[in-house]
Amino acid sequence: IYTSSPSEEGVCHITRMYEASRQHVRLVPCPQCKDMIELIWENMVQDDDQPKTTRYRCQLCQGEIAHRQKLKMLALGEWFCTTPERPITEMGYELSSLYSPWVSWEKLMDQYIKARNELQKGNEEKMRTFVNVRLNRTYMPQTEGVDDSSLYARRERYEAEVPLGVLYLTGGVDVNSNNICIEIVGWGEGDESWSIDYRVFAGDPRQAQVWLDLEEYMLKPFRHELGFCIGIDAVAVDQGFLQKLTESFVKSHQARRFFAVKGEKGWGRPVVGDPYNTQKGKGTRKVPLYPVCDSEAKVQIYSDLQRESGPRGCHFPKDDNPERETYSRKFFQELTCERIKTKYRGGFPVREWEKPQHVRNEPLDCRKYAMAARIIIEPLYQQRRATFMKRQIEFQRRMEL
Repeated sequence: IYTSSPSEEGVCHITRMYEASRQHVRLVPCPQCKDMIELIWENMVQDDDQPKTTRYRCQLCQGEIAHRQKLKMLALGEWFCTTPERPITEMGYELSSLYSPWVSWEKLMDQYIKARNELQKGNEEKMRTFVNVRLNRTYMPQTEGVDDSSLYARRERYEAEVPLGVLYLTGGVDVNSNNICIEIVGWGEGDESWSIDYRVFAGDPRQAQVWLDLEEYMLKPFRHELGFCIGIDAVAVDQGFLQKLTESFVKSHQARRFFAVKGEKGWGRPVVGDPYNTQKGKGTRKVPLYPVCDSEAKVQIYSDLQRESGPRGCHFPKDDNPERETYSRKFFQELTCERIKTKYRGGFPVREWEKPQHVRNEPLDCRKYAMAARIIIEPLYQQRRATFMKRQIEFQRRMEL
C-alpha cells in the first residue's frame, strides 16, 4: 500500500502510480437532482471573497449545496472506477479535503484566499501546500525563468549609494577557481531588496591577495540616502570550493556576522537549514555550516525578480556611464541564465535547474548567498527603521553645528 499527498507536476511518483492504476473517485448524491457527482474545487463558489458564503454548485443541475448537507451526502457516497480495463491488482483511490468531515468548505475557501494573496506577493509556499494537501493535486511552480532584458530595462537611478528604503545590507560571496565574486544587497520591510554593488576579484583564491582585496572591500562604508554611512550587517561565504580557506576566512570575521554556507541539491527543504556543527569523521567544524537548498532558493529568487516594488520586490541601480556600468546586460544574462528542466533518472522524472554550457552564473549564486545571509540574521525591520530615524536626527544636528 502506498499513500501520499501529490507533489510537483511532472515529478510526482504517487501521481504516476495512481495514473497507472484502476483509478477510483468518490461520488456523492446531489441533494437537488439526486445524481451522483464528484466534488471538485472548480465548483466551489463564494461571494466577494467572503468564506462564510461558500457553497458547492452541482455540475449537473447547477443547484447550490450548503456545507451542512455534506455529512448526509458522504454517508450515501460510493467509489466509482474510471478505468475498469486496468488490472484489478493495481487499485488506486484519490480523495480531496472537500470530502473531509472535519474540514468545512468555509475553512478551505479561507485557506485558498490567503494562499492566493500570498501568491500575488510572490510567495508560492501556501498555494503549493493548498494544492498538494487540500486539493490532492500536483502543483506546477509559477516560476520557470526570468527575462534578462526586462530586468535591464527596469534599472533605476538611486538618490544615494544606499536608497531610502534600505534598512540592512548583506553580502553574498561566491568562491570560484579563478575569482571571488560578491554582491551587496540592501533589504527593507517586506524583504524588498535593492542591489547595491557587484564586484569580481580576479585571481586564484588559493593566494592570499584575493582574500585581502575582498576583506578591504567589505570594510567600505556605504552612504545612505538619509545622510549617514552604514556597513554590511552580514555576509554569507560559499564553502563549496576550498573548504579550509573559506572556513578560516569566516572564522576570522565571525564577530562581524560572516557565515559559511554551502549549496545542496533537492526540493522541499527550507532555503536555509539548521547549521551543521560537525563533519563526518573530522569532529567539530571551525565554524557552523549553513546548508542552502539550491532549488528552492532559485525558485524564490526568480519569483522575487518578477516583482518591481513592494514586498519582495527587486530594484537595480542605473549608471549613465556604460564604461563603469556594474549592472550591465551581461550581469542580468548571468543572473537569469538558469531554467527548470525535467530529466529522467532510473525511469523517474526529476526537476532540476540547468544553465547553458559556457555561461557563467556567479551573479545568481551571489544573490542566493546574500539572501541566505538575510534569512540567517532574521532582520528586525521596524526596530532598525526607528534606529535610522534617530541617527538621521543626530546627523542633521551635527551638520547644523
